[in-house]
Order: sequence, then C-alpha cells, then structure tokens
Amino acid sequence: MTRINRIYSIFAAFLVCVSTGTTLNAQTPADQFSEAAGFYSRGQWEDSIAAFETLIATSPGTEQAKEGFFFLGESQLQVSNFRLARIAYQKFLSQMPQSQFTTRANFRLAEISYRTKDKQATTLLEAFIRENQDSDLVQFAAGYLGEARLDRSEPQLAQHVFEKVIRKFPGSTMMDEYRLGLGKSLQMQNRNAEAQNLFEQLLRTGGPKIIEETRMQLGLLAFARSDWTSAIGNFTELKRQAVDNPTRESEATYWLGRCHLELGEYDRAILYFELLSPEQISGKLGPAVFYDGAVAWAHVGRTEEALNWLAQIREHYPESDWGDESLQLEIEIAQRSGQQDSVLDLIERFKSSYPKSELLTSVMESEGRVYYARQDYARTVQIFENLLSRPIQDSVEVRQKRSTWEYFIGLGQIGLKRFEAASKTLAQIDTISQDDSFKAAVAIARGTSLSATGDYNAATTQYRNYLDLQPNGPEAARCLSELAISEAELKNWPQADQVYTKLSGQHSNESYVVNTAAYLANAAYKDDQLSQAARWFEVMIQPGVEKEMVGKGLTGLAWIYLKGGDNQRALEHFERILTEFPDTDFAVDAAMARAKQLEDSKNYDEAAKTYRLVTTRTSQTRLANIARLRIAFCSQKLGGPNNLNAAKMALTEYLQADSDQDQIDEAIYQLAWVYNDLGLPAQGFNQFDRLAKDHPDSKYWADAAYRLAEHRFKKKDFPAAQSLVNQLIQNNDQPEILSRSIFMNGQMAAMRNEWGKVATDMRSLLDRCDDKGVYAKASYWLAESLYQQNDIVAAADLFSQLVSKNDLLNQTVWPWVALRNSQCQAKLEQWENVSVASTEAQTRFADFKMNYEHTYLIGRALEKQGRLVEAREKFTSVVTSTTGGRTETAAKAQWRIGETYFHQKDFKSAIRAFYKVDSLFTYPKWRTAAIYEAGKCQEHLGNWTHATILYEQLLRDFPECDYANEAKQRLELATRQADASTKDVTR
Repeated sequence: MTRINRIYSIFAAFLVCVSTGTTLNAQTPADQFSEAAGFYSRGQWEDSIAAFETLIATSPGTEQAKEGFFFLGESQLQVSNFRLARIAYQKFLSQMPQSQFTTRANFRLAEISYRTKDKQATTLLEAFIRENQDSDLVQFAAGYLGEARLDRSEPQLAQHVFEKVIRKFPGSTMMDEYRLGLGKSLQMQNRNAEAQNLFEQLLRTGGPKIIEETRMQLGLLAFARSDWTSAIGNFTELKRQAVDNPTRESEATYWLGRCHLELGEYDRAILYFELLSPEQISGKLGPAVFYDGAVAWAHVGRTEEALNWLAQIREHYPESDWGDESLQLEIEIAQRSGQQDSVLDLIERFKSSYPKSELLTSVMESEGRVYYARQDYARTVQIFENLLSRPIQDSVEVRQKRSTWEYFIGLGQIGLKRFEAASKTLAQIDTISQDDSFKAAVAIARGTSLSATGDYNAATTQYRNYLDLQPNGPEAARCLSELAISEAELKNWPQADQVYTKLSGQHSNESYVVNTAAYLANAAYKDDQLSQAARWFEVMIQPGVEKEMVGKGLTGLAWIYLKGGDNQRALEHFERILTEFPDTDFAVDAAMARAKQLEDSKNYDEAAKTYRLVTTRTSQTRLANIARLRIAFCSQKLGGPNNLNAAKMALTEYLQADSDQDQIDEAIYQLAWVYNDLGLPAQGFNQFDRLAKDHPDSKYWADAAYRLAEHRFKKKDFPAAQSLVNQLIQNNDQPEILSRSIFMNGQMAAMRNEWGKVATDMRSLLDRCDDKGVYAKASYWLAESLYQQNDIVAAADLFSQLVSKNDLLNQTVWPWVALRNSQCQAKLEQWENVSVASTEAQTRFADFKMNYEHTYLIGRALEKQGRLVEAREKFTSVVTSTTGGRTETAAKAQWRIGETYFHQKDFKSAIRAFYKVDSLFTYPKWRTAAIYEAGKCQEHLGNWTHATILYEQLLRDFPECDYANEAKQRLELATRQADASTKDVTR
C-alpha cells in the first residue's frame, strides 16, 4: 500500500457516511456535497472533481462549498493533477483555517511540493512536522522529508530525519521504508559498512518490495567497491526474485551487463544488454543500457554497432540526460576510427547542445589536441586555459588531466613564441604519477622554452632529463641539437663539442646536424673559440649543404682567417663569396659582423658608420634593413637632436623599404620612442597606436598598448582606453604591465560606479603586486569599492590600516582616507572612534573642502552621547558652511537639528528646524522625512489641523515616498482628532 493510499484510507469512512442516500435531483448544498462525497468514497475521481467543482460554483460561501475545496484537492491529487490540487487546498485553508481537515490540507501541500520536486518541499515538510508534532501524518511527512533530502544530495540531513522518525514511531508501518532510507543516506556518505549491515538486516525482516530494493542497494554497494562476485550474485538473485516486477528485473539485467563490462568481458556484457529493448526498460534506465552497450561494441571493434546503439538513445530517449555522454562517446569513436574530419563538427555540436555537461572537459581536451595538430596555437592555449579555469574536484586522475592541459598550454605558448609564459606553465606541471614518455615530453618542452628565454643552465638539465628517459625517442635529434646550443650559450665548449659529436654520429642524415654546426660556429666565433668555430664552419661548406648555409660558412671562415692574420686565405674566401654568391647578402656579412662587434663594445658612433656602409652597398636587401635598425639603435644611444633625427630617418627608410621587414614591430616601437625623445609625443603615440593595431603578437605590443591606454585615459577618452586595457588583461603575460592595466581598469570601473568590478580588479592586483605604492593604491580603491557596496566591516578594516600607512599614497588622497575611515566608524556605530578620528582629520587637513562631513559626523557622535546642544552647534555649522551648505549632508544636518529638538520635546523649535529642510533643500528623502516629523511635532502640540495639512502636503507632493503609508495612517488619526476638536468647540 502506497503512502497516498494509506493516507486516503483515513478519510474513507467519513466520506461514506456523508455520501449515502443522496440524488442529483436534490439541489441543496448539503445534497450536492453528499453526492460529490459518494463519488469520492467510491474512488470515482473524475466524477468527484466535477461534482465538487459544481458545488463550489453554485453554492459559493456555504460551509459545504468551503469544505468541498478540501475534497476537490484530494480528488485532483488522486489523478496527479498537482497544480489544481494545490490551488484547492490553498483555497480551503484560506476559508476554513480551523477545520478538522486543516492539518491534512497542510500535509497535502507539503506532499505536493515533494512529489513535484519543488525547491520549497523540504521547508514545507519541516514546517508541517514542527507545527503538527502530535499528528499521525508526521510519520508520512518525515518519510517524504528524508527522501527529499536524499534527492537533494543531503545525506547527513536525511540520516537525521530517518533516525528521528524511527525513534519517534517505533511501531510505524513505514519502519522498513525508514530503514531503507537510512541505509541510502549512509551509503551516500560512504559509510558503506553501516549501510551494508542495515541492508542485510532488511533482507531478513522486510517485505518483498523492500527486499528487492535492498538487494539492489547491496548490489550497488558491491559494484562501487569492485566486488564483482558479490555484485553479480546480488543482481542475479534480484533478477530471479523480480519476475513479477519487469522494471526491477530490467534494472538487475542492466547491472549484470555493467559488471561484465567493468570486468572487460565485453561479449558477455553485450548478451545482457541485448536482452533489454526500449519497450522493456524505463526512460531512466534505457539510455544507460544503450550507452554502455555502445561502449562494449566499441571495445570489440564493432564501430557500426556502437554508433547504432548510440543512435537508439537519440531515437527512443530524446529528452534524456544521456545525450552528452553518447555524443562524447561518438567523438571518441570517430577519433579511434580515424574519422578526424568529422571530429570538430561533433565537438561543436556537443558544445552547442550541452554547454553545462560534466563531460565538456573531455570534449574540450579533444578539441584542443585537434587545434594543436593544426598549429592553431592561440586556439590551443585558449581551449586548455578554459579547461584549467573550470572548477574540478581534486584527485589523482584530475591532477594527471591538469598536467596534460598545462603541457598543451605550454606547447601552444611555445608555438606563439611566448616563451616566458611557456616556461612558467611547464614548470608547474606535476609529473610524479605520469609515465616516462609524458615526463620526457614535458622535459624537452621545458628545455625549449627555457633556452628561448636565455635560461640555458636550466634548459640543459631538462634536455638531459629527456635523453635519460627517451635516449632513442622521436625528439632525440632535436634534443641533442638544443642541448649542444645551450651548452654553447653557457660557454661550456667541451660539453657542446661532446654533444655535437654524439648528434652527428647518431643522426648524420638529419638537418639538425648542419644547422647545429652553424649555430655553434657563430657562438664559438663570438667567444674567440676560433679553432672550434672553424671546424663547425667547415661542416657548413661540405658538398650537399644548401647554398645559403655555404655562404655563411665561407663568411665565418673568412673572418677567422682575417682575425688570425691569414689575410690571403681570408681574401680567397671573400672572393669565393662574391664569385659564387653575387646576388646574396653574404658579400656584406663581413661589414655587418664588424659593425655588430663595434656595437657590442658600445662604440656606437663607429658602429653606425659601418652599418651605413651596408645600406650604401646593398640598399634593398634584408641585411640593409637590419643595418637600418642598428643605425637607429646606435644613433638613439648617442642621443642629441642630430643623432635622433638620424635614427628617425633610418627607421622611416626601414618601414618604407621594399625588402622583407621581419622586425617591423621593433622599428615602429623604436620610432615611437625616438619621437618621444625629440619632444614630439603626439607622433610617438601615433606609432604606439600603429603597433597596437597592426602587431598584436609583437613582444612590444603590451608596452605600446599600455602607454597608449594611459595616454587616452589622461585625455579622458575612456572607451578607447577601456578597449586597450581589456586586451592587455586578456592577452598580456608581462607582470608589471598587467598590474598597471588591472589598476587602470579598476579606476575606469570606479568612474562608472561599477564597484563590484573595482573590488575584483583591486583584489587581483593585491594578490599579484609586490610594489608597495601600487599595493597601497589598490588597497585604497578596494576599500572605497567595499564602502560603496556597503561592506562596511571590511571597508573599515582597510581604511583604518591606510590611515596609518598613507605615506605610500598620493597626498591628495590622505584626507579622503581619513573621511572614509570616520564614515565607516559611524556606520558601525563606533561613535567614540568617530569623534576622535574626525577631530584629528580636521586638524591635520584643515584645508580639506569636505571637512563639513567631519563636522556632521562629530555632531552625530555628540548626539549619540546625549549632548544635544553641542550636536546642534555642529549641525548648524554644516548648514552654514560655505562648501557644504547646499549639499545633501547639510540637508541631513538640518533634519538632525529638528530631531535633537524633538528628543528634547521642544516641538516648536523642532517644527521650525524641519520647515527649513523643506524650504532650503531639494533632496526629496530629507524633505519628506522633515515634513513627516513636523507633522508628528504638531500632533504632540495638539495642533491636529496643522498636522493634517502637513500629511496632506506629503502625500500630495511625494505620493511614493518611504513615509507614505505611515503618513496615510497618521492623516486618518489627525483628521479624526481635528474633527473631534471642532465638534468640542462647536458644543
């Protein structure tokens, strides 16, 4: 017997009594009620509904109609029309709040909330239990409450409910259900041993339905702890017992399939799943059957069957919660079967259809891998950063996933040449529980990013880690090459030579060998390791090496011979360059090398002259453009108008040249600073603007964009400044510029009164900023945002700290800090602190234009101490202040003058003070308060006619004000009193 049927039986006898011997021919309310009750007692619910609705419609207001609402609700409940049942019960309670059925109606309302999954169900059930502790219905309400708590994943609360009802109703027919609910609540808390004991006891004492449910729970417990023997035993027994319960038998069959799926017995799992068809299984279980069946088919290599089973979910259960899992599995199957063209389409469909799915992380990871394979590094980084930002509970598996995501972010950042960011990202990866191949991959990626940022010492450690883990791995050649280069950068020439020898011996056909030799040769030459450099330059001119590399090798050898005094051999090599490579840049390499040598020794004047030789000899080549950049650099270093103009000319020629402009962003950035040094800031900002718009990937972009944003901020072009700041915050990994950008973003948010955003920005800045000055400024703005959001306790704490540390702030802010500190103390009712702080502030900041605010606060402190005369003096000072006399604070002060008189019962003086608020100020809040208080004063004086005039004025001029309701009530009282006074005078 269900709970509803048990409760229904409580009412049956009553209805049989009132329904006998009545026909539809009688039309009195009593007859109508009796006829309707007859339908009800016989369970003819639709007839009962119609009869009670007729009674209520034709005899409204009668006792029978009022009581009819209750039985109408009962009838609607029986046909599961919960909405109409709720309305009927509510109408019944509103008309008969003290009926014999009141308790039952309240129970029904709570029950309906539970059965309709209403969020208020637990509140209503708890209220019913609390207010009807002696009612037999409490045992049913408690059962609902416990199950509602389970549905809301609140097992501890559910446990409390079940334990309490078990103690209170030891003989209840619901005892088995209570114990079952208690077992489930323990199970949800992972108190599995206690749950197991309780379920095993229910197997011995419970009825058939309870035993079935208990057997299911025991099977699930065994499944959860991977005790497959016990799980299969329980589900097999349940399948045998539930021959008369198709739904339960289907569930047992499904879980048997799941057990074999977990055991890797895929063929046997499929046999169980195939026993179940859409007609046999519930809408809740069906998607799970076909999903797990698809998994099993995929494991045995039957892709077509797997996809067909997934299609069954869409066909038979389109509204189920399994759509995301089935589509995610389809994505995996497509990847495994090599159908890469459709993977992104499936991913986009998943993101569009299931944006809140827990599986979105796995799908996004697949998407990130696809984009990395396509070398779309920006999209790769974006996807994996989004994954990392998603809140996920910690576990070993999650940590491994996060490591993978961080690894791909690092790879993407390397692809974007954001090497410092990549180095930081890769360094934080936890590889403890990962396999050697992953550790090796992370090691070489870290080595690449570290060497790119110049941290060669750390890079060599990572490269050697890779070679220890994967000596013959797919990246071994590249790893040896980068390791040799890193050792060269560290000037560890024996180690560099050793690694290069290993590289050339193991990978003789790799392009890495020649390219590495070229790098080592140039590095050794710069370090005066000429014999080693010569050996590596010789590698570069061997037969079969590409033409450009040969030219560089010849140039290097020529300079070595020239340095060594072997001018003849040097000349032979230069002649060979000019003969074999007449149309290349190699002929001027010597001049470029010499100029760079002079530049490195800070002989900028001679270096600039030598670079000009290159631009004269070959004006339209790539080397000439490089020379122009170096001319500009050297000229800017020399300084002075002439040299700065020479720098400007060289950069202009670079930007106008027809040849490749590999460093155009550097040229624009440098030109901006040249203009600035020339005292032409407008032209300089034009170049910063050009760089920010056209070169978003430049290493100079962040600095240029920030300076441009700062310039526009100072010019009050806030939309343009905001646009740049948004970009800087989203795409900038330079800590100092990012901190400044966050601060500017907060300042602009403050101008828009978006205080929540101000708080977010300033907290972010406090978490990342080491600059004490910036930290103090951010603290001030955070405190101000908290004050504006009425988080007074937190604001007061910050302002009190800033009062003692304001030497780090601009002096113009000091008096504001003091004022806000006093205002916070006032809002916290710390009046002694207010008086001291405001008095000190007025002394310290005597010229502060807002000192009238301190005067007002001191007046409030005096008022709180009962020193009303002194308080009035302060308030009067505010009102007569030249700076604050027309402000809202003055209006408040004038109002408080009236209040002080009111508290002294000097009602005439209070009235005069309140009238001044209305006549001198335009602030509705205080005008309405003053008019209202003046009316009350007139009442105290017995001037009821004057009081009515004031209340009428208030309601006429300010009908929507905060005092409107009170004024209406007082107007009625004053009017009666005035009329009574008039009658007394008349008599």
